Amino acid sequence: DDNPVECALVRAELPSVPVVQVPSDLAEWAATLGERAWPLDVKGHARTHEDEGRSRMYREEAQREEQRGEAKSFADFFTALQIDIRRSPMEEEDAERLAQLTERSNQFNACKRAYTTQEIREYDFCCLFS
Repeated sequence: DDNPVECALVRAELPSVPVVQVPSDLAEWAATLGERAWPLDVKGHARTHEDEGRSRMYREEAQREEQRGEAKSFADFFTALQIDIRRSPMEEEDAERLAQLTERSNQFNACKRAYTTQEIREYDFCCLFS
C-alpha cells in the first residue's frame, strides 16, 4: 500500500499479515524490491532463480515501459524487445518455479488449479516456453 496510515492500521489490527509499504518514488521500489525478502512469496516453496533476480526483472520492466512510451507503434515496440521464444523439455529444476506460477497467477494455469511441486514432477509436463 502507498498509504502509511493504512499500513500502520493493518499492522496493528492484523499482525500476522505482511504489510508492504510502497515508497512514493516507484523507481526506488523497483530498485530495492528484490534485495529484500519478498513478503509475498508463496509459503512452502523454495526460492527459485527467478525469485533471486526479482530486482533486476523490475528494473528491466521499467526500461520496457520507457521503450513502449518512446515507440512510434506497438509493432515497433515489439520488434525492439527482440524476444526469442524457445521450446524445451521441462527439467527437474523447473518444477519448483512452475508450481509457484500455478499458485500466483491464473494466467499460467488454464484450469485455475494450483499444483504442488510433486504433482508437477509426477504429471510429466512435456515442455516449457522460455
